[in-house]
Amino acid sequence: MKSWIPSRYCIACHGPFAIGGGSIPDLRYASADVHARFAAIVVGGARAERGMPAFGDVLGTDDALAIEAYVLELQAAAAAREATGAD
Repeated sequence: MKSWIPSRYCIACHGPFAIGGGSIPDLRYASADVHARFAAIVVGGARAERGMPAFGDVLGTDDALAIEAYVLELQAAAAAREATGAD
């Protein structure tokens, strides 16, 4: 993944490592529905009514899928930490 994508477009709202906070969701716990629609959410604005802007003017579907892969890595790491009781 282009490492600048999350730092430029995601971190301002979702925070470092997609943890979120407040009313912004922690993407490490995104549902299967979110993952099924990930590109439509990121590129097309499918969650605009919830405050998630569309980034289709600067990101493409491949970028969205790369971001999703990063989020899935973070999910796996969080699940592994929880399974072992590590922080």
